[in-house]
Amino acid sequence: MGTLLIFLVSKEGIAQTRTTERRVEEEALEELEPTEVAILKKEKRFVIDYGFWANHLYSDFTNDDNNASTSDATDKTFSVDERFWLRASLRPSFGGPENTHSLYLRVKDKQTWRDPSDSNGRHDHKGPQLDYLYLSLDLRPYGSQVGRRLYGVGQGISYSNVNDGLEFLASFPTWSLMGLVTRTLPNEDNLDLSVPSGKKSGRTFYGIEGKYIGIPNHGLYGYVVFQRDDGDEDPEDAAQNFKYQSEYFAVGSEGTLIRNLRYATEWILETGESHTSGTNLKEDIRAWATDTSLTYDVQLPMQPTLYAEYAFGSGDSDRTNVTDTVSGNTAGDDTNFLYFGYLPTGYALSPRLSNLHMMKGGMSLKPFEKATFFNLKELSLSVDFYRFYKDEPNGGVFDSQANLNDRDIGYEIDFTLTWPLLSDLSVAVEYGHFDPGKAHPDATDNNTNYFSTGVTATF
Repeated sequence: MGTLLIFLVSKEGIAQTRTTERRVEEEALEELEPTEVAILKKEKRFVIDYGFWANHLYSDFTNDDNNASTSDATDKTFSVDERFWLRASLRPSFGGPENTHSLYLRVKDKQTWRDPSDSNGRHDHKGPQLDYLYLSLDLRPYGSQVGRRLYGVGQGISYSNVNDGLEFLASFPTWSLMGLVTRTLPNEDNLDLSVPSGKKSGRTFYGIEGKYIGIPNHGLYGYVVFQRDDGDEDPEDAAQNFKYQSEYFAVGSEGTLIRNLRYATEWILETGESHTSGTNLKEDIRAWATDTSLTYDVQLPMQPTLYAEYAFGSGDSDRTNVTDTVSGNTAGDDTNFLYFGYLPTGYALSPRLSNLHMMKGGMSLKPFEKATFFNLKELSLSVDFYRFYKDEPNGGVFDSQANLNDRDIGYEIDFTLTWPLLSDLSVAVEYGHFDPGKAHPDATDNNTNYFSTGVTATF
């Protein structure tokens, strides 16, 4: 029993670490995105540009398992993330005057120190390794990108990740069509932690997305994504098949309702086949999800912005674990929404959108917009409030401690400060406080706190 408990705590720590690392990586990708854009002056046909981005991040979890009496699997972490990028842009003599082809390369080197140590030890060094490498061809109205980069569809929930692949785009004044084929990176960790040791993620994604912007102030879109799992476990388990084959059908819309009020909504149906826990029996997947948000820019001093969001991912009443085959679906249709993208759900709990209702409200502002020194006018503060409930009260959620037959997972409040001190130096501070609800037993209903501070320099 003691060994089993240690295994479960270890898996919980790995899962928590992964969600935090994904959020941090998404923030880094957003900051680095402008380096991928090639803008050539009219008199130039060829330009080579390069730069360096470095982030120093310290983070600290308290009661990551909602239990003050046990040691935290994820506690203090310090990381140094460095990325060098190079972009070569070419405007050939043939084609249109705005057609620009480019090659983008980015190399990543990351060192992490953890207390306590994890499976990689106290000090983990990854790199230098290839982060991005892709070629962009601009043959308007057609275009394509091939190589390693961030791919995705819609709002990025069903599928978005840095993969190797090919994307083709046809873009016209009122509509566009995009198709992609991508493959998970070599040695990428599997989303399913129950797969026998040694199996890495082996998934291929096929997708097509159409957009229509012919309605003033609104954009409509729809997509289909097929995910195919062809990885092999090591050692092979003859009594359990781990393949998870899924398809995602979605429609969405985004735009402006009234002046300064923006909206975005997406509705997703998931189908496919999964295997029941402890068997080779296939069951149909019948799951769905949605995400809807509103953002209002208030025309007042300090530039306040108000926003609200509701997100939902269906659950399965007989699933204990929302990502794994073992402890997953046991009988009947698998109604748990399992996805291969990303949705921000806070700092402390950071749950996946599986068997989950998430309600979020918040506000951001620039309190020193009149300041004239240290670029304080660009300092931004935000506060976000989250409320989490289960879809199926008997089913599990990403937080495995919320195992009672009750919908109330709890609430969270987050604070964020971002301050670009200089054009090439910025500071960010994040704090999250999660208060467990009635779905947590008395032994695991202690508050979870997350704190991080980071400094980013660009050259």
